[in-house]
Amino acid sequence: MKGIYSFNCLEDANGYYPFWQGFAGWDYGRMILCDNSRLGVGLNNPAAKIHVNGSGIINDKLSIGTGEPQEEELFVSGRSLFQGPMESQKTGGDFWLAKNLNGESVYMLRANGSMKNFLQPGAPSAFEIFSEDNVEIFRLNKDGDLIMKLADDTKDPLSIVSSSGDDLFKVKHNGETFARKVTVQLGNFPDYVFEPDYELMTISDLKQYIQDNHRLPNMPSAEEVESQGADLGELNRKLVEKVEELTLYVIQLQDQLDQVQKESLLHKQGK
Repeated sequence: MKGIYSFNCLEDANGYYPFWQGFAGWDYGRMILCDNSRLGVGLNNPAAKIHVNGSGIINDKLSIGTGEPQEEELFVSGRSLFQGPMESQKTGGDFWLAKNLNGESVYMLRANGSMKNFLQPGAPSAFEIFSEDNVEIFRLNKDGDLIMKLADDTKDPLSIVSSSGDDLFKVKHNGETFARKVTVQLGNFPDYVFEPDYELMTISDLKQYIQDNHRLPNMPSAEEVESQGADLGELNRKLVEKVEELTLYVIQLQDQLDQVQKESLLHKQGK
């Protein structure tokens, strides 16, 4: 083994030297370094207590930042920084990103590529993103609500574009939404208007309802829409219902007109 064995401190009361290996009668095979000594592997000027220049292999567990061995293959207590890719080669193995103080799992990257978050009691949200100046710009609440805050009120917060860069979906900073197509699935679409047993309001009753309520029957009021918004799918269903009712009124009027014309023709022929 290449390295540097530093003997710049004296033997202490226990007989320890800066670099020492046990012998018969002692704990044989144990290597001990003095507090001011360093071990370099593959280099002559180690910058830390243990400095390895090259690759290394650990066939058992490795614990960092703790005075006791842990059950995990790699245990790091404290803040960790990885500047390169991380890979788990264990077949079907999951990668635990964090645990709380009680040792309970918090974040897990699963072997199938999905990420799982185990919410802790009292946690206000499941996932948060902050800007460089520590302003919250994204939050996924534990009840499933998604909140995005604008760091700049002039920029659009959400865009989905095609491979050629064309906008497919966009939410603008002023609340407007752009999309190529919107599909709303509804039940009970108003073809029931054309059923024989459908009770169509008479024209006189319709006139009275409009005079009293200033809107069509079964339609939300202006106050409701302005204060609560409108369900686009339900509003479109009601609009189709009104169009179909209007079609029935037109058919009724045409029948009445045909009858008047027929009676008028018979009257003229009778003269």
